[in-house]
Amino acid sequence: MYGKQKSATHETDCADSDMAQVRTEGDLLCVQLVTGPSHAWLGVKFGDACEEPMVVKRPPRGNCNHGEIDQRQLVETITSVVESQCLHVERIEYVANDSPDYFLYAYCAHLLAQHAKQKQE
Repeated sequence: MYGKQKSATHETDCADSDMAQVRTEGDLLCVQLVTGPSHAWLGVKFGDACEEPMVVKRPPRGNCNHGEIDQRQLVETITSVVESQCLHVERIEYVANDSPDYFLYAYCAHLLAQHAKQKQE
């Protein structure tokens, strides 16, 4: 599902997970992907099932502007990937001026969910 994909703006090869390391920041699992001009930072707090996860839009980093991130689409993308791993999202954090490339966010969510599942085992 995550091999070489073509997004609206570029072709991305996300098969190489060495480009992203999952880390802990407080109660969040976080990951950052940079694929050329596109980039995404995602923090997720996993928890019990809830109606809608809380969403935190972090301040912009640097001076780049890739366009507006559709928060509804972001939440749908992340929750869909995470729920496919039988996990639930309590909180989502993202950076305001990251790329609105939802494939990147789906891959970030996949990495975070895999990491969370491994910690449960």
